Amino acid sequence: MNKELHQVVNKFKEDISSLLEQEVIDVIIYGSAVRGGFNPFDSDIDFIVFVDRKLSSKDISKLLKYHLMLRGKLTLDKLLEGRYMAIEDGNVINGYYVGTNSKGWKEITSLGFGHIESAMILDSYTSLNNHNIINEIITYNWDSVIKEIYIQINGFLNNRMLGVNDNYTKYAIVTAARSYYTFTKKLFISKQGALNWMKEIQSMNGLDNPREYILRIKYKMLPIHHCLSKRDIVDMFNFMSANLDFVIKNDLYVKLRRKELNSQFLKDKELLLYIKDNDEIICALSMKHKDDKEITLSMLATNKKDQKYGLAKRILIEAERLCVNKGYKRISLGARASSANFYVKMNYKPMLMVQVFGKINIDDILRVNKEQKNYEVINIIDNIHNKSVFLEIETVDEMDIKIFQDNLKHPDVQYVFTKEL
Repeated sequence: MNKELHQVVNKFKEDISSLLEQEVIDVIIYGSAVRGGFNPFDSDIDFIVFVDRKLSSKDISKLLKYHLMLRGKLTLDKLLEGRYMAIEDGNVINGYYVGTNSKGWKEITSLGFGHIESAMILDSYTSLNNHNIINEIITYNWDSVIKEIYIQINGFLNNRMLGVNDNYTKYAIVTAARSYYTFTKKLFISKQGALNWMKEIQSMNGLDNPREYILRIKYKMLPIHHCLSKRDIVDMFNFMSANLDFVIKNDLYVKLRRKELNSQFLKDKELLLYIKDNDEIICALSMKHKDDKEITLSMLATNKKDQKYGLAKRILIEAERLCVNKGYKRISLGARASSANFYVKMNYKPMLMVQVFGKINIDDILRVNKEQKNYEVINIIDNIHNKSVFLEIETVDEMDIKIFQDNLKHPDVQYVFTKEL
């Protein structure tokens, strides 16, 4: 708090003590005046005054006249905004609110703070009387803070004024940025500090596309869940069936994938992950235990309309973390061309797998490879159930897939990736 603000709040404390006949328990100053980022052109000086008796109509009349007088001044005093709260036996018995607009001044029966604002106040405030009453009156818990943040973010996205009304849009952008900082660090930050932090991690100006900006914040905060019941498995499989980068049509394939999910559920359900928004799955990942050192990423899918917000990256990073904790040394997976670059960016090493069926055999694959690409052969599987060749490649190129598809009869050509953990 700078020198000028100190002078203002100390004078305020003296005035209020006199007006309320020396029965003020404490004067609390919070917000940007204490936290930093105070701007006399768009900030307030937030306060809470705790009083040791019920506020009478005479008290309220004095407070009204006093604040009307302050509003007419040209000094920082006019920015004082807050609550007078009467306390008896540790409980609020009545109070009065004074805002920036006198039309909103009113009698109140509680502080009216949610968990977010309560946590923010207790994180950074100044007690002018050095009393501990604020910690007796204001409480919060982090689960409720996070719940309020989700409600708040959805409220911004569903409000028609977002992107239409400049004042509301700026308020929504700043508040969303501050809430995401709190969600990430369990700390609080000034308005400008939050915007600067968001620029560093997101490289995006909220005013350019406010809805996109807040959506990105929202998707970074949605929790990752684990399958806890067979019902979760059914919901997860139904979602993946509709959102994988290929359509599940083969009945045998469907049975196999369902069996994989149920087997993994029995083995370790913590590695069946999903993200929900408004009670609907929008991203899901399933792992399949192979042996004590290696595990397979079986399926990873994101709702098509939500694919540009980093959900797949978040859920894969979480799956990798869990795999490391469980002692796995390697993750392997198969991927179509449409998702190959994603795994390259996630530092997975690619191979090309060419599988043939019926009368087509391994020699046909090797011939096409030698004539067209001459990639090094890493592995060959040749039995009654599987005829596949694995080829070493440096980068992913869809033309590789097309070459084998054009020169072999109905091959299954896809990328196989591995990552050492």
